[in-house]
Amino acid sequence: MQTIGTILQFVKARQVRKAERFLILCRHWNQIFPDNLANNCQPVSLKNKTLVLTVSGPVWRHKLSLEKAEILKQVNKYKILIDDVEFVLSSPKETLRLKAEHSPAVKPTQPPKPVQEPAQEQSLEKIAEKLKQQSQKIAQKRQEKGWQKCAKCAKLYPGGKNACPSCSVKEEEAAVALVRQGLRETPWARYENSGLKTKIAEKKFHAVKEQLLAETRDGLAFYVLHPDQRKDQRDIDRQIRQYVSLRTGVSPAEMTNEIIRKTLGSKFTDILNGKNIQKTERK
Repeated sequence: MQTIGTILQFVKARQVRKAERFLILCRHWNQIFPDNLANNCQPVSLKNKTLVLTVSGPVWRHKLSLEKAEILKQVNKYKILIDDVEFVLSSPKETLRLKAEHSPAVKPTQPPKPVQEPAQEQSLEKIAEKLKQQSQKIAQKRQEKGWQKCAKCAKLYPGGKNACPSCSVKEEEAAVALVRQGLRETPWARYENSGLKTKIAEKKFHAVKEQLLAETRDGLAFYVLHPDQRKDQRDIDRQIRQYVSLRTGVSPAEMTNEIIRKTLGSKFTDILNGKNIQKTERK
């Protein structure tokens, strides 16, 4: 029966080997993938079984998200054994910096062979010390280039923003979720009096509002096209008032049937209220 100490030593050895292979992957990334990809996408970290890649723009993030399967296939040849890839936005300049940082002093004429299991394991202490030294060198080189430490996760990043790309994305997603929740509760709210000036830019606020407006409009359009699918009139009334408030900025207390009919149109309003337009027209 294995002792807890033996099990922990085995787990630690696996983690060290995984980290060492990630560094090997970084050094050979530019030979594994073609130049157009390497110029716009570089590895930055490994979180559990997710490889984090920095990309030079939204277009490349979308393009590479369609190539996840091929990236996973190539990376797993190095026995890192990841099952997902995460993309974070960076500038093209910083992506090229990472490429130069990962490039070896002498470029090999052929791509490196996938990592094979070593015949004899080095001592864990030596491997850990080697990885620590390499990590310190990389951190020192990045600090010399002006990289800053993120106040939230303490990771180094190129700077230019208040947080690293990963934390910036999380902040923006949290702000968008907050705006959506606020507009659902008070859809007539305007940016000036929403209390969100310090959390999100005005342009982003209006973009979220337009998205919520489109979602509500599509929901109402379904009932207009399929009046037989109406089930809960109270839910339809709620969607009508939400749409009109988002569109006009009028609160429910100030909203009248005239405002609703003017915003939606008389025909659509009657259909949403359950009236049969065809019979009315015949009469």
